[in-house]
Amino acid sequence: MPPSAKPHWVDLFREVVATDTCSGCAACVVACPRKVLGYRDTHPFQMDEPSGPADCRFGTAGCDACVRACHRFHLDTDAIELERFGRPRAADELAGMARGRLALRATTPRVAARGQDGGLVSQLLIWALQTGRIDGAVVAGPVPGRPWRAQPTLVETEEQVLACAGSFYTYSPNLLQLAEASADRRLALVSVPCQVSGAVKSQWRRLKRFRSVAFTVGLMCSETFGEAAFLDDLLERRLELDLTQVRKVNVKGRVLVYTDQPDRGRLGRGPLEGSRARLSDEGVIEIPLKEARPTARAQCHWCPDFAGEWADLAAGGLGLEGWTIALLRTEAGDSWVRDCLATGRLEARSVDEFPSALAVLERLSRIQRLRPARQRARLDPEIPTGYDGSSALRPVPPAPDAPSPPAPAPTAPLGAPR
Repeated sequence: MPPSAKPHWVDLFREVVATDTCSGCAACVVACPRKVLGYRDTHPFQMDEPSGPADCRFGTAGCDACVRACHRFHLDTDAIELERFGRPRAADELAGMARGRLALRATTPRVAARGQDGGLVSQLLIWALQTGRIDGAVVAGPVPGRPWRAQPTLVETEEQVLACAGSFYTYSPNLLQLAEASADRRLALVSVPCQVSGAVKSQWRRLKRFRSVAFTVGLMCSETFGEAAFLDDLLERRLELDLTQVRKVNVKGRVLVYTDQPDRGRLGRGPLEGSRARLSDEGVIEIPLKEARPTARAQCHWCPDFAGEWADLAAGGLGLEGWTIALLRTEAGDSWVRDCLATGRLEARSVDEFPSALAVLERLSRIQRLRPARQRARLDPEIPTGYDGSSALRPVPPAPDAPSPPAPAPTAPLGAPR
């Protein structure tokens, strides 16, 4: 058989994986029909020994599933948005298209108590499971025996949803749960924007392993932390925190760590030299974003999408306490929220009541929109990359009389229900 003229793993490896522009979403691994792609340290890799790490004999024979799934390989944003929303996003729609915007929170006490920012996503999943709209949901859940590590998890009951509620700030490749999912199942996918983009592009390219995704929730996200750097080095070693006693982590302008540890770790003995981390009067560990930022994943710096622009529903706390800002993007996103509201399980307020959250949404969306171009400018001109953000970017209207804000530190969780 003559060599394939279609791009395949050799191109994906050279232009995306080797240049570290890969988001780690794992869509290519899930899409691979030969199952020769593996996943390690948030990167795909070739497992077929005859092919070698940088080539694929099946791709040479004509298989191109991996590049069809990759949302950072020669992305045609306009075509995808035309099919999904009926039109491309306008230049001034920095946070993407939306049919409606609401501030929402769960009214069920146990759901609200377990949720991260009002319990919206957890409540919505429970309602969708109980009404038969979905058979299950793919989320990030805890790794048994390894506190604050996240892993792809399939939840099918209310108790399972609540067991995964709250937020993880390290990366979980939730799409991997789709690898064995039957196309006949109806699943919700809850994850960060890069993974939603991988699923949506794969569905646009008609890849069968993604047929089970019936609804997507995009969790607004700037960056996620590396497990070892954030959990082991910063929290355990530097701040001397017992991760088994940490009950919640949040980011509200700074990293907040809520712990039941009696001595509160290193900060319980006084200030830490060379650090501005502090112990609040309420016993919460407060870490400046500047000190947490070095633990973020480098791949996240290529992401232009803060607000989950291709999800059915985008959700983020945006600095609020007890409320989630929701962007209802598609007909499904709008109808799910409206129908759940009608049952009384959710409470809604106008987003106009939260101008500070809307300002955060616009600011972080604007900053992130420019990231890929900035990263591309830092690459050696001799290094080719299939993703420079050009097709994903629109002209960003300048903010009048406003200086450019600093690049954001991690502000949103991984794919756990909120």
